[in-house]
Amino acid sequence: MAALRRSKPAGNREQKGGSAGYAVEVLLWAAAMSAFTLYVFGFIVLLAGLIYGAYLIHIPQTWIIVGALVLIGIGVMSAVSHTKRRDPPAEAPPAPDL
Repeated sequence: MAALRRSKPAGNREQKGGSAGYAVEVLLWAAAMSAFTLYVFGFIVLLAGLIYGAYLIHIPQTWIIVGALVLIGIGVMSAVSHTKRRDPPAEAPPAPDL
């Protein structure tokens, strides 16, 4: 799949061969999203659902905002810790010559 690339698809549909070519390009771009991006997107959907639920049960707006800020902080820390790249193991020091 050499067609996968990390840049966002172009916004001009006419240059990409119509809407079918644009749809394929969008799907390829979505498939190339990083784990961090996918984690953050899922967290935003979860947070939106929790905020809407809190609104429906008439929790005051101030506490909804406080809870959202706390959850955003936890989400960012969790996303960074779960998706960070591990450092490669260091090479062993050379054995001393005897």
